[in-house]
Amino acid sequence: MSNTNVLMLSVSRKTLLTQWVLKAAGKYNLGVIGSDLNPDAPALSLLDKTISLPNLKDPSYINALLSQIKANQIKLIIPTRDDELLFFPEHIETLQASGCFVLCNSLDVSKKMIDKSAFTYFCIEELGFSNLRVINTPQKAKADDFPLFFRGTKSGATLKIQINNQTELNAAFLLCPDGIAVTYLEGEEISIDCYISREGKIIYIVPRTRDIVLGGESIVTTTIDSSICIKVTKKLIFKSGIKGHAVLQGKLHKNNFIPFEINLRFGGASILSFKAAYSAPELVLKEYVIGEQLTEPCRYDKQLRLLKNFKEEYISQ
Repeated sequence: MSNTNVLMLSVSRKTLLTQWVLKAAGKYNLGVIGSDLNPDAPALSLLDKTISLPNLKDPSYINALLSQIKANQIKLIIPTRDDELLFFPEHIETLQASGCFVLCNSLDVSKKMIDKSAFTYFCIEELGFSNLRVINTPQKAKADDFPLFFRGTKSGATLKIQINNQTELNAAFLLCPDGIAVTYLEGEEISIDCYISREGKIIYIVPRTRDIVLGGESIVTTTIDSSICIKVTKKLIFKSGIKGHAVLQGKLHKNNFIPFEINLRFGGASILSFKAAYSAPELVLKEYVIGEQLTEPCRYDKQLRLLKNFKEEYISQ
C-alpha cells in the first residue's frame, strides 16, 4: 500500500472503471482502496485494499469513514452512486478538515441535476427547450400529449418506458407515484461525457452513440463528431455550474440535441471518453491529490468504438 490513498465507494461490478483508476493512481504512486456493502462485489478483487463501511443511511457512517480516512491516509473519495453525491456535499467541510477531498458538486447543483423532474424543468427554463411538456399527475395529460416518456424521479429509479395512452399513464403512476412523464421525442439516443475542472474550465466533451444497450448501460458505443451536442453541453455546463466528470444523455431530434438526464459521476461506458480524449481518473488525481491546475482542453478521437467483452475470473477461496 502507498502512503497516500484514494477511496472508491460502491465499486460493485465497475471493474473497467476500477482498472482505469488503478492505472492512473500507479503513475503517481497512489494506492486505491475500495468499499462495497456486498462482499462479493466483483471489483473488490482488483483493489489494493478493501475496507468495510456501514450503510450510507447509518448514523455511524461519517465517523466510520473519518476513522478509515485517518487510518489509511485517504486524500480523495470517489463516489459512484447518486445517493452518495447527494450525501457528501452536506459533510464536505468535515471531510476536508480531515485532509480528504470528495469528487462531488455542491448540494444545490446536485439536487437540481440528479432529480429527473428538476432537471427537466432546468432544460425547459435554462436551456430553452420549450417544446417539452412535463406531466406530474395522470390527470394533467391531454390526448395530444401522447406519446410520453415516463420515468422515476429519484436516484436509482429504474422504470423508464414509453407511454402511448391514458390507461398506460394511469398504470405507470400507480406503479411509480413519484414519477414524471415528459414529451416523447423521436431520434437517436446519445450520451455525452464531459470533464470540467475545479475552476470551471471545460477539458473535454465527447459525444457518443449508444449502439447496444444492456441493463441501461452501453456495451457498444461509438464517439461521433457532433457540433450541436457540444454546443448544448457547453450551454448546460455554463448554466448549471457542474464540476468534475458528468454524463449527459439525450436525443438528437430534428437537428437539435435535447437532454433528458445527467449523471454527475462516471458512467458505465465513460471509459470510451478516457481512451478517446484523456483519462478522467488521472485528471481527478491531478486536481484533487497532486494539486495541479488543469489548463489545456483535450481533443478526442472520432469514430472510436468501445465493445465491452465479458470474461470469467476464477478466485481460490
